[in-house]
Amino acid sequence: MRALTLWLAAGVILCAAGVRPAAGEPVRFDGERVVRVMVHSPQQLAQLLSMTDDVWSEGATSGPIDVRMTPEQFAQLQASGLKFVVLIEDVQAAIEAERTPPERGGFFDHYWSLADNIAYLESLVALRPDLAQMFTAGTTLEGRDIRGIRITAAGPGTKPGVLVHGAQHAREWISVPVVMWTADKLIREYDTDAYIRSLVDNLEWHLVPIMNPDGYVYCWTTYRMWRKNRSYDAATGCYGVDCNRNWGFGWGGPGASSSPCSAEYCGPEPFSELETQAMRDWILTHPNIRAYVDLHSFSQVIFYPYSFGDVWPPEPDRSDYQYVVGHMAEMVHDVHGLSYDYGRGLDVVYQVSGASRDWVYGSAGRYAIGTELRDTGAYGFLLPENQIIPQCEEYVPALMWYADYMATPQRLTSPNGGETLTSGTPTTITWYTHGGTPTSVDLYLSIDGGVTFPYTIATGEAPHGSYSWFVTETLSTRCRVKLVVHRADLTSGEDVSDADFTIVGGPQRVYNFPLDTDPGWTTEGQWAWGDPTGSGGDPQVGYTGNNVYGYNLAGHYTNNMPRYNLTTTALNLSNVTGSQLRFRRWLGVQNANYDHAGIEISTDGVTWNSVWEHTGASINDAGWTLQAYDISAFADGQSTVYIRWAMGTTNASVTYCGWNIDDVEIWGVVTQPQWA
Repeated sequence: MRALTLWLAAGVILCAAGVRPAAGEPVRFDGERVVRVMVHSPQQLAQLLSMTDDVWSEGATSGPIDVRMTPEQFAQLQASGLKFVVLIEDVQAAIEAERTPPERGGFFDHYWSLADNIAYLESLVALRPDLAQMFTAGTTLEGRDIRGIRITAAGPGTKPGVLVHGAQHAREWISVPVVMWTADKLIREYDTDAYIRSLVDNLEWHLVPIMNPDGYVYCWTTYRMWRKNRSYDAATGCYGVDCNRNWGFGWGGPGASSSPCSAEYCGPEPFSELETQAMRDWILTHPNIRAYVDLHSFSQVIFYPYSFGDVWPPEPDRSDYQYVVGHMAEMVHDVHGLSYDYGRGLDVVYQVSGASRDWVYGSAGRYAIGTELRDTGAYGFLLPENQIIPQCEEYVPALMWYADYMATPQRLTSPNGGETLTSGTPTTITWYTHGGTPTSVDLYLSIDGGVTFPYTIATGEAPHGSYSWFVTETLSTRCRVKLVVHRADLTSGEDVSDADFTIVGGPQRVYNFPLDTDPGWTTEGQWAWGDPTGSGGDPQVGYTGNNVYGYNLAGHYTNNMPRYNLTTTALNLSNVTGSQLRFRRWLGVQNANYDHAGIEISTDGVTWNSVWEHTGASINDAGWTLQAYDISAFADGQSTVYIRWAMGTTNASVTYCGWNIDDVEIWGVVTQPQWA
């Protein structure tokens, strides 16, 4: 659990539990208390440790330290002058309150024995043998198998793997149901939850609920406060090695003990214990395992390497880790409101040498985190069973997110399946990357469920995690996006939307008249297609290209002029809804009390309806402006549509440059059969 490291001059904390016999009647803790003592100096620390041999905090040079005390030791504490608060009044009562009759409630309403937990895993395998298989990582000194469950869906290639284990420390029971809950959700919700299905389809889960089965059984049957495994040291008569001090990275340094009777005994050499050997070999023989989680209790902390000393993971991993544990803490808090601290292990927990996370990351090169689960000391290792489900509810989603994030160097997060996008509208494609140094990304579109990706969305984009996409005009119910990430080491990786999404008809360009060539529209008066001269306020060139349609390309319209029109050829909008006229305008016209200009629409060339009519003050454009008009009330579903621009009538005095138009477009939602 969380604390700073406890030190005596020799660096050893002795625990009388280390000399407990191999078997016997359950040890009782009647009248014993757990207290939190404020320690402000090495002298006060030594004074406290002379009274008790069971430190629940991993240690501190100063600050609050949680310890278990017999009635006699508690009397000494009362007389010592040290300040303290009682966290647990009676340890035995707390042990008895921790568990309820097993016939009440379901599996996750209780803690269970080793055999019961393994039997439940086997029932999950029986439920979905297509997704799950049991495995044995190794065998302990007392002949017990270290059992786990492997969960993944059938599929080509090697999938990235995730390893999660609990009960490396035997007395930290809450870690076991968290692993079991993870397995349960992956199996039971595979068919009903798209996110769970993606986790099983895309990852290979290795879940070991009880890494230290000998210690767990001894804790379950005989000595509830047991921490270590059950190795025996003949020279001292003490039992147990702290498995989480026995891994071969920073082994034997500060935060571990060389005394076989210490609760933090690191063993005679790195990986001396069958339990740590088994997990080491499982990781090394499964190079696809990219993410690792070591579960403990208590103190509500999520942390990453390193813990052995003041060393940081190199960038970009350091920033990645900090983001991950921070996000996990936010996810946990959002469920039941509990706050978890987070950061580097040395900073937010305590100094530990020979810890699993440091070896998994520092030696095996896999992402690794540790978590100290509930609570912060009110119950400590004796967390009541009524907190099992809330603990699982708040932590397992964060664990799954971490696994998905860390096991996958790149992940497309949106669109990721199930969305409905509208053609002709903007949306944002999002992703994340980690590991290596991404330099650019490419994005492609499939309309056949990911079989082929013939459409390029973008290439060579900056790898900052998002891209604004103006959705293609291609309609389909089987769309997927492929993300390709290029890295500085010249490697690349890719990810594809987990499921199909749909592109439905939205506003798209139905007709396009850039006016680079003459479309042959009907002109009256001085309406003409061609290159404007720039005279009298007219533009010198079109908005795109040289040519436009304009009224008198060489200057002003005339006085006392009737209404003259420019009329399009017939447009077929029979399969269009939401139709819209768009064009670029350069217009000069006197106040509407004197001169007039307008736009009209007809479906037969005889009866005309106004789309826009000049009103109010004079218009004297000095540049091209985009104009857009809703014509759906007249044009939707019509097989023949005409649009005309009108110049005039005008009065007998002032004149302006009149109409200039370019890049005329008709937009709308096209109702057409979707791709199969």
